[in-house]
Amino acid sequence: MLYNRKPAPDSWRPPLERWLDSLRAQGHRPATIDTRRRHIEYFARQNASLSPDELTRSHILAWAAKQDWRPETRHSYYNSFTSFLRWFGDTVGNLEPIHLPTVRRPRSLARPVPEGLVQAVMDSSDPRIALGARLAASAGLRRSEIAAVHVNDFLDDLTGRSILVNGKGGATRYVPLADGLDEVLRRHVRDNELTGYLFPGGSNGHIGSAWIGKLINRQLPMPWTLHGLRHRFATTIYQRTGNLIVVQQLLGHESVATTQRYLAYDPEQLRRAVNLADAA
Repeated sequence: MLYNRKPAPDSWRPPLERWLDSLRAQGHRPATIDTRRRHIEYFARQNASLSPDELTRSHILAWAAKQDWRPETRHSYYNSFTSFLRWFGDTVGNLEPIHLPTVRRPRSLARPVPEGLVQAVMDSSDPRIALGARLAASAGLRRSEIAAVHVNDFLDDLTGRSILVNGKGGATRYVPLADGLDEVLRRHVRDNELTGYLFPGGSNGHIGSAWIGKLINRQLPMPWTLHGLRHRFATTIYQRTGNLIVVQQLLGHESVATTQRYLAYDPEQLRRAVNLADAA
């Protein structure tokens, strides 16, 4: 969805900025804050006759019912509304709690990028594409995590080198670096004489996450995406180890149920399983 980045109506701007300041004070990542801002600004522009203190559950649901959203998008919007309304009610004190419905998000099929396409995108002449794709396919990083990798995030440990990944919601995790990826990263830092971000740019000093996503997605045929490279990482680790908890930790998921959505099961294993259960 494309967003009109014009500001929200006048009545929304002061509370909106104060709410965003509260999110910053809570340590939310810039990408999360920007998403929350876009959601509320988009609603406010389309409902310019409403002020925040007039907002009701009926207003939100009537507007949301008209939106052609995927379940994940609807879930994200409702999270933004819930966060804003909770803050607004606590601050102003005259807004009744508004409870939005739970969004049923059906389990989607994992789409790990096939190995031939993985190698092709990593062979790109654009080092941002080649290295960004490898960080997704070989270390499981999200696009926002790839964009914000800093040279100080690489740390020596007892068994080699790891990367400190700054994940969603301010969560951090350590991901061990495969020897091949570590060598490529060292060469990239050395050859480009980097002392800051791995991918310098104009978004707080580094490339924007949306831009690195577009660069990599343009190199992949539909339906494959950068996120499918993360699925490839998860699926490969699980098939080699059979350990779901290991995959969960490497991906930075709070719930194993989320991790399961990233795994594509080997069709040969599925066929062997049903043959074992054949009662004939």
